[in-house]
Amino acid sequence: MKLSCTKENLYKGLLITGALAGRNVSLPILNNVLLKTTNGGLTISATNLEMGIVTTTRSKVEIAGAITIQGKLFLELVSLLPNERVDLELNNLDLKVNCGGHQSVIHGLAAEDFPVIPEVAVKGSLAVGAADLSEALNQVLFAVNPNESRPEISGVLLTSGGDGKLAVVATDSYRLAEKILTSTKGHLGTGQLIVPQRTVQQLIRVINATEDLAEVEIKMGDNQVLWQVGETKVISRIITAQFPDYQQIIPKKTNTELVIDRAAYLQAVKSASLFSRGGINDVRLAVWAGKKQLQISSANSQVGEDTSAIDCHSVKGGDNEIVFNYRYLLDGLNAIPDKEVLVQIVDNNNPGLMKPVGQNDYQYIIMPIRQ
Repeated sequence: MKLSCTKENLYKGLLITGALAGRNVSLPILNNVLLKTTNGGLTISATNLEMGIVTTTRSKVEIAGAITIQGKLFLELVSLLPNERVDLELNNLDLKVNCGGHQSVIHGLAAEDFPVIPEVAVKGSLAVGAADLSEALNQVLFAVNPNESRPEISGVLLTSGGDGKLAVVATDSYRLAEKILTSTKGHLGTGQLIVPQRTVQQLIRVINATEDLAEVEIKMGDNQVLWQVGETKVISRIITAQFPDYQQIIPKKTNTELVIDRAAYLQAVKSASLFSRGGINDVRLAVWAGKKQLQISSANSQVGEDTSAIDCHSVKGGDNEIVFNYRYLLDGLNAIPDKEVLVQIVDNNNPGLMKPVGQNDYQYIIMPIRQ
């Protein structure tokens, strides 16, 4: 193998794959990246056996070949090279790296030892705006249940009905976040696509690291999914459990509805959180419809008490009270970038709901703390 490329292109490719090439004691080969020449240049691959990332780096190839070397070492080395042309040449299992006046030799392993990243037999595909998808995944990812003992809610659900809409949903059974994307092309096919949490985290990172990216193509197979992100492919298993029928928990009617300044609401919840009871994290919301006010309070016999009263922009319905886990409130408020937020309350025995004002593409449902 003999090729040359820019330091910038090589470094970007290693950054994209580097997060998967970690510290694996039981299978050291998983700490490596696979370098392989193709017609398009140099492909860099990494895998943790649950998912794989393959990206193509523009290169001038003189002699074809392949080698697998330590990913973290190579990434750190390339980051220190001058911004000049990088020449790579393979001699048996030694990779020679030349750049400017710098020379290194990295001992590698045979490419045949690297785990095969499987191809996906595509059953359905859908294209979606890259920025829209990244935002949607970020707006729901925090609600995933990190405990894999309940696999059906340990990932992010994606469903498309062929109407140009893609629903992106996550829940941990205490709260649920849903984002609807409307400008999509294609269809994922029937059934559910539940993507593991770690895959979603890596996918967001790859999307954000890819420059001039307009769309992401999602290609669904039987038990795998492929995400085409520019010159990068992210391949992952999918969770085959059945995601809950979440539509059943979304409140169909509310007794109180208010519009409030998001920043003021966020500040009041943060203040109340300092006085909430440890392990319960409870804060009380009281709506005074006549005064058009929302009161946010908490009390702890060991610490003290805290109360904030915020003027609402509008209130519909009557007085109401509900108690929430403040951590769940903060997550939802941080996921809504708008200046105003719509809050809907039934009572303290039913879920509450938050969404941006005048928009129906995002909603966040929280179970109350019953007292």
